[in-house]
This record gives sequence, structure tokens and C-alpha cells, in this order.
Amino acid sequence: MADPTTGRGDPHAASAPLPGDSIADAAPGAIYEAFAPHYDRQGLHRWGRDLAAFTLDTLLPRFGRPPRRALDLACGTGAVALALAGAGIPTVGLDRARAMLRLAQAKARAAALPCAFVRADLRAFGFAQPFELITCAYDSLNYLLTPGDLRVAFAQVRDALAPGGTFVCDLTTARAYTPAPPEGFDLGDVHYGWATAWYPARHRAITVLSVTSRHGDRSETLVERHHQRPYERTEVESALQVAGLRPLAAFAVGPLLRPTLDPPDAATTRIIYVAAGD
Repeated sequence: MADPTTGRGDPHAASAPLPGDSIADAAPGAIYEAFAPHYDRQGLHRWGRDLAAFTLDTLLPRFGRPPRRALDLACGTGAVALALAGAGIPTVGLDRARAMLRLAQAKARAAALPCAFVRADLRAFGFAQPFELITCAYDSLNYLLTPGDLRVAFAQVRDALAPGGTFVCDLTTARAYTPAPPEGFDLGDVHYGWATAWYPARHRAITVLSVTSRHGDRSETLVERHHQRPYERTEVESALQVAGLRPLAAFAVGPLLRPTLDPPDAATTRIIYVAAGD
């Protein structure tokens, strides 16, 4: 997960490796399981909520149509899926992290929203009925570490998208992973920290997330390592086309995760893509 405040400096500069780092191509292991209860508290759900609103209020009137059904990929704790369902759109959320899905399901039940959740991988899912809107938020697609995997995921989107349907996603560029000192903040009973190491020759970033919970005079720390690959606009739009999707637009995300209708430029760290199914 890219830090939303980064985006300055030289994306070609390598940072010092973090302790225990490995950039082997092996799968980085389970993520967003132990970290799940802290996701919303850290405020990471806000971008999904904002992107859902931007999609409904700004992107669909320009590029799509009111959807009868929606699918949110890598739904996490349900920010996008619940926002779409809250707008009256029956929505399915898909994720492979069981702990995140449990939290999303609990929120949907509490709000009595038309939202179902399934566990599956971005690269291997299927549904009997297509969706007029498919979303994938918060650089989830950057966890696909090869262009081939990205094309496979986009092909799954193509197969699940209704004719004339709309696909909205965001991905980070290399500028999101420029070297920066470790960061974090404290909420009294818990401290959240993160640090990113960037390996430009491998197009790989490893972000170490840490959560230290305090219980009186005791403390407990959990750590997750998140491997991501940045993708530039030409790579993403090429992968969309190869998968059979038609790129419609690309927009820069501004500072502090502010969606805009501005075109991406050489300094853009995160891009929103809009594509259509034929």
C-alpha cells in the first residue's frame, strides 16, 4: 500500500533495504489478516469511500450509465462496496483476506445494505450474471507483481463486465515509492508505523506495516510486509486493451488522495482509470 503523502524526489533512487527484506518473486504471504481490525481505525477506508462517491457523482455521468449491479474487487473492509450499496446498487464485494471480509460483512448486516461478499483471487473469479460497474480501489492492483498477472486480472474484469459496462480502478506509479524516512502516528493505546523500501531495478516496493498495541505495562507488535509493483499509464492502458477492455480516461489523484479530473503528468503518484467493456 503506497503512502498517500509520498510523491516527491527521484523515483529512480533506491532506498536502503528494510530489515528482513527479500525481493524474491515468491508470494509475500498472507496480508491484511492480523492487520484487518486496524484498517478502518487507521483511516485507510476513506479513499475507497471517496473514490466511490467520485465514481457515482462524476465518472458515471460522463462515461457510463446507472448500474443495476456492481462488483468491488479487493473490497477490504467494504468501503467502496458499502458506499455503492448505500446508493441503492446491489453490490458484491470480493477479497481474499478472510478477516477483512468478516468486517465488511458485519458492517453490511448492521446497515441492512444490499451487499454480499465472496472470497476469491483477483486473477480467478467468475459470476453467473454480469455487472454494469466494476471497481478496484486503493492500489490493490499494484499487489499484482507482473504485467502478466495484471492482464489476467483485467481479463477477469472483461468477462464479468456487462456489455457497455464501466470499470474504474486506481494504480500507483513509481513516484509513489520514492525513498522516505519511516513514518507513523500514535492513538494512545496503539501506534501505527510504516516504512517503504524501493527497488527500481526490480520495479518493486516493500512496505512494512507495524501495529503496536499497548495493554497496561505490556505491548504487542504485529508486522506485515506488503510487496507492490508500480505501473505507468502506458502499461495499464496496454494491459486493458490486451484484455479486451477499452480505456476511456485517466485522471490524476491530487495531494492527500483528492480525486480530480486533471490529466496525469510526470509527477502524478496515483492514477484513476476508466475503461469500458464492448
